[in-house]
Amino acid sequence: AMIIIAIDEAFPLYCVSQNNGLHGLSERNIGQILSLAGLIFALGQYKMYTFVVDRFGVYGSLYLGCWLGILPVVLFPFSSLFYSSQNSKYSMLYLAVLSGFTKIFQSIFFSSITVASNRTVPPQIRSSMNGLGGLGAGAVKAVSPMLIGVWLAFCLSWGDTEYGKLPVPLGSLVGFLIFALVILPMIAVIKSLDA
Repeated sequence: AMIIIAIDEAFPLYCVSQNNGLHGLSERNIGQILSLAGLIFALGQYKMYTFVVDRFGVYGSLYLGCWLGILPVVLFPFSSLFYSSQNSKYSMLYLAVLSGFTKIFQSIFFSSITVASNRTVPPQIRSSMNGLGGLGAGAVKAVSPMLIGVWLAFCLSWGDTEYGKLPVPLGSLVGFLIFALVILPMIAVIKSLDA
């Protein structure tokens, strides 16, 4: 859950940055991206969740939720390949579709982890376990903006002048690559639960 909260915090910071290859999107542009992503999520989440769980089961949906909900965030910086100073619509569309897609699979992960967790404890203590999980999520949401803000500011401060002209900004790529690599221990934990 922490990594998904981190991604949610990092995305608008990435979009508004002047060093993201998009020359800093406006708040209006970010709102348009997130609105389209929300529409994609709303239209696709339920059908995709039922399909994935029916087809692959709860633990299979956890795998897919990790791989397709977290790993593709490393592709966010590639939106700069579609950017032109006259028209940023293609890069915005790219970000919206990618964000909507990842949100669908992040939701599948959250739903499946809740179902899997509730299966591991007796019914009498499920509410306590879910309350403890909610407390942990609240703590992460409290510190995440500061930590992610510092991390992304550090990564986005790497300019083209230091590392030569790259088609994709290196700082953005490194920032989101670290988020994507977090799935490796998550996959190991899921594998141990599935055994």
